[in-house]
Amino acid sequence: MPRSSEYKSDKDPYERKRQTVKVGLETVVSYFPDATIKRGDYAYLKDALPEGMEAPAEKRRLVRKDAAEFLAEKAAAKALDKAGLEPADIDLIIAENIGGQYIIPGLAAWIHQSLGFRREIPTWNLQNCCASFVDGCFLASRMLRGDDEYRRVLVVAVTALETGGWGTDKTSFVSATMGDGAGAAIVSREDLQCELLSYVNESCSEVYDWMVMAFDTPENPALLESLDGPVNIATGPRGMGEGFDEWTMTKGRTIISDGVSKALKKAGLTTDDLDLVIVHQAFDALIEIWKDELERIGIPRDKWHDTFSKYGNVGAVDPVATLADLLENGGIPRDTNIALFAPGGGGNTPTMILKWL
Repeated sequence: MPRSSEYKSDKDPYERKRQTVKVGLETVVSYFPDATIKRGDYAYLKDALPEGMEAPAEKRRLVRKDAAEFLAEKAAAKALDKAGLEPADIDLIIAENIGGQYIIPGLAAWIHQSLGFRREIPTWNLQNCCASFVDGCFLASRMLRGDDEYRRVLVVAVTALETGGWGTDKTSFVSATMGDGAGAAIVSREDLQCELLSYVNESCSEVYDWMVMAFDTPENPALLESLDGPVNIATGPRGMGEGFDEWTMTKGRTIISDGVSKALKKAGLTTDDLDLVIVHQAFDALIEIWKDELERIGIPRDKWHDTFSKYGNVGAVDPVATLADLLENGGIPRDTNIALFAPGGGGNTPTMILKWL
């Protein structure tokens, strides 16, 4: 028999704790390599780009065998330093990576080893692609509210596409739109910059076949002759043709309005209360579709902050990088209500509401 909300409030210890324990982000940082790639560097991919898609004006790239590990370590260390914390202050590490030297193990263990964390703390790897940072923060919040042993969780996301093991197919449009970088946040019950008000998610698994990245032949083998150096063999998402385009214009439009509406309602807010929208920076044409959809439900475009033209699509790093970009360029005013929307491969579509403190 389903439990009523009254039962949860009166009887369920976790629910009582959820209502009384404030959880949020203690610090938020990004770390990007210095090397910048301009849009013109991808002119050879012009005919491979889907209609309406354009490479970002610029993005960052780190070409080294251990790029993913390097970026993860830098972002994690920067987060600790900004918060004035030591590795001993962290109780759990959650990490995600797109690209890297190895398929397994994930980067959480590397971060643990490289920065000298306590042996007692768990290391989790969350592979939800571009949704992983938002999902990781939610998982961290559940641990903090459900177990008094957990007080601070380090969440790290990394994208490194031209590394020693697997990255992206340089003949695919994905190579033109995606950049390298890392982001990290400390989810905590103490010294909060913002509070996590709500989280909702649904899985649109019908897009699974369109989102597959596989070790396969290059998407556009004729372009290989124009490339210098090694070509990674992990191909970009396949099937992004008529099927994906049709889905994007129908269900794919409403996933953002549905998610934001439900997350606001769960937080006790309305669209009028929302001050800022931050989304996964997939590519410019899709971002425009999402803006149109939120305008339809009364959320204007002037509430958005985008970083696609600056960094490109950096996968799960996008939400944390965009927050960090705001903090580094004027800050985020107190009492700002923020919606994070970050759909990932396989149709996972999380939305989170934060309140800046």
